[in-house]
Amino acid sequence: MIREIIKANVPILVGLGLSLLAFFAAWNWINGLSYRTQVGILEVKLAEAREGLTTCEHNVTTQRAQIEDQNEALARAKAEGERRRREALEAIEDAQDRAAVNQARYQRLREDWPAGCVGALARIREEYQL
Repeated sequence: MIREIIKANVPILVGLGLSLLAFFAAWNWINGLSYRTQVGILEVKLAEAREGLTTCEHNVTTQRAQIEDQNEALARAKAEGERRRREALEAIEDAQDRAAVNQARYQRLREDWPAGCVGALARIREEYQL
């Protein structure tokens, strides 16, 4: 009796088994599509991230070059400042020396003035080549 029931229902059981097999195959195929879609999305994101990394590396390289240029400009400006400072100190010393010479001339002229205006004027002409 069980054999007869089984024999009578074999086509139904086989059909049900094939239907389940087809259902699971379709389920796996759909999930596979989903996974493939996710992989594609992740590959696109990876490409975007690599592009962003390339951009960042380019920016870093550019900024390093700018920093080096600024450091070189700063060094040149510092050297120029030192040179101008030395020139200014030399000019100050020269001006002080000239002032001392002129002060000495003035003092001699003041000393000579009471002795005679004519001698002082002659000396002024001689000193300043008038």
